[in-house]
Amino acid sequence: MMIKEITASLKYKVTRVYYQHLLNGVNTLEEFNRYIKEIKPANFLRYKESSANQRLEFTTVIEKLSLNLNSINFLDIGPGFGDSMDICYERGASQIEFVERDPFFFTYNRLKKWCTGHQINHLLGLHSLDQSKFDLIWIKGSLNADTFNKWPIRKISPAQLNIWLDQLLRLGRPGCTIILCPHWLSRDGKRKIENVEKSIFTKTILSKGFNILPTILHHNHEPEYPVTFFRKLS
Repeated sequence: MMIKEITASLKYKVTRVYYQHLLNGVNTLEEFNRYIKEIKPANFLRYKESSANQRLEFTTVIEKLSLNLNSINFLDIGPGFGDSMDICYERGASQIEFVERDPFFFTYNRLKKWCTGHQINHLLGLHSLDQSKFDLIWIKGSLNADTFNKWPIRKISPAQLNIWLDQLLRLGRPGCTIILCPHWLSRDGKRKIENVEKSIFTKTILSKGFNILPTILHHNHEPEYPVTFFRKLS
């Protein structure tokens, strides 16, 4: 199993580098769409097809929390197709930034022109972003709870999660709202970590002043997205 995981990881990295090199020279959405039609990247197309659902999800959360998007600085860590950024743009956000490694998602979103992209691994590079800048930070699915809960098997410790959370908190200005909905691995409809609230991952996040929001329709669902963490900076 370990050999298979290493092989899959290496294949993904090589593929990502190849397509990033290919897409670096793309300067228009028309040209990008031609590549998409030719290459047919499955993950990108899957997110594109679910765009309406993603817009409904983000809008539902924003309205549930009564958040005003006008004139805010917004950061999406792992935006996928960028539906959350589109809505912020439509509702008058002043500045929109995103963090994304995937070459297709990164290229598609940078070509929108009105947002700023950072093509980095967010687990390692949040310190490179401007601090005390954002009014709303949205993270849905780009943080995997099992990566930390499997420590020490994967050598990513709760201490490293603490460091990541500290870097995340430093990005927000006073009054910033942070919404964090992690992904939890599952198999055959059953989550690998059954008790979410008692996991090392959850305990570490709650220790940083986050709360767990009540379940939100269109946003939370079992088994992969059971909880959303929320914090408003003072």
